Amino acid sequence: IFSSWAIPGNEREVQDIQNQLIDKGVEVITANDALVYVTGHPRRGELRKLYSLVKPEVLVPVHGEAAHLAAHAKLGRESGIANVCEARNGDLVRLFPEAMTFPPEVRTGELSLDGLVLCTLEESAVKSRRRLSVGARNLVIYAFDGTL
Repeated sequence: IFSSWAIPGNEREVQDIQNQLIDKGVEVITANDALVYVTGHPRRGELRKLYSLVKPEVLVPVHGEAAHLAAHAKLGRESGIANVCEARNGDLVRLFPEAMTFPPEVRTGELSLDGLVLCTLEESAVKSRRRLSVGARNLVIYAFDGTL
């Protein structure tokens, strides 16, 4: 049972999988055949039920646009969750011992650990070391007697 739609751009791959299953004798059921469609996103009532059962201490709404994140945060507060962190992409969030968001944004991309310092390659000595290592490979070393 394929109970969701293919992500736009992946339709061909999903159809290929379905065809492979059919070739193996599997009965494939989709939303075109029966009322099987479900979304991967819960509704407010389902979230309220989940929160009442689990009783989370911290909620960090993720996935969606700012309006979705704000609505989820509001629902969390209405559901009695004490710590609701409204984080955005790149924000650093501490969950324990107290939940809070730390500005500024977290550095991402190609990073290097230079001793105990996390930095970009441009900020570290790594780039210089790489240049030196390449240069050292190209050196010709002569012995004192003039031989290689």
